Amino acid sequence: MSSFEIAKKLKPFDFVIVALVLAASFFSFRLCTKKALLAKDKIAFVRASEKEYVFPLSKDAIYRVQGEKGEATIEVKGGKVRIASSSCPNKTCVKCGFVDSGKIICLPNKVFVSVENDEQKKVLDAVSQ
Repeated sequence: MSSFEIAKKLKPFDFVIVALVLAASFFSFRLCTKKALLAKDKIAFVRASEKEYVFPLSKDAIYRVQGEKGEATIEVKGGKVRIASSSCPNKTCVKCGFVDSGKIICLPNKVFVSVENDEQKKVLDAVSQ
């Protein structure tokens, strides 16, 4: 059977279905690529012992920062960040696991991790103006 014969057997409704499937495929592809681009723009801002660090979430890495009670290990993996280890006594910050938005706070060691979009940090709020 040639493609011409197949096209003759198709009804107008079949073309509508094919058009809807193609449109859905296109929009789902755009949505997936948009989410991937947003993950690239995210940054982890870390404050420890009055020093500030900026770590991109687009690159997997392990960082060590000095907190008030000792060293804390920050792990970035798959667009997410976590405090992998800390010298604090109760390890609540370590139990938080990976996050891709929001904050992780290690209060005893005074290590603060905040995940934000790069564009969010460029905009001044009412307090900083």
